Amino acid sequence: MRQAFAKGADWVVLPEMFTSAMAYHPKMLDAIRPSDGELLQFLIRLAREHKGVVGGSFLAFRDGNVYNTFALALPDGRTFFHDKDEPTL
Repeated sequence: MRQAFAKGADWVVLPEMFTSAMAYHPKMLDAIRPSDGELLQFLIRLAREHKGVVGGSFLAFRDGNVYNTFALALPDGRTFFHDKDEPTL
């Protein structure tokens, strides 16, 4: 990601579920992260540091549910989210 920004990218969109593999396996429970936690803060820091837009999806826990959430972080600290309609299998 840093390399893409160093080469002039304004936007970096990470691969689907970039924090884990995509598989039907009990270990996938370990990949679930709070939707507003450390992972989101990481995306925000990168966007600010590189003055660009950073996005990616991950398994996000919110309100007692788990979603495949796409998070988009802007360099000014704003974030936007989309919970995918269909689970990724």
